[in-house]
Amino acid sequence: MRRAGCRVLTVPPASAGTPGVAHTVIEQASETTACAVCAGPSQGDLICEACRARIRGEALERKRTEECAGRR
Repeated sequence: MRRAGCRVLTVPPASAGTPGVAHTVIEQASETTACAVCAGPSQGDLICEACRARIRGEALERKRTEECAGRR
């Protein structure tokens, strides 16, 4: 777990059956500080603004290319 390439959520066996404990752990783990794409800071979002803009731009470019190919 210490050398995992991503975040790992561990739950102790004693608290696995206790209601409310897992809910608290999940709430704490839901705060993401690193972008899922570039691993840079993301201000609490899953994907940072730079990666979000790049992904949207790539999608628009792909759509434009497909539409132009259909006109030929």
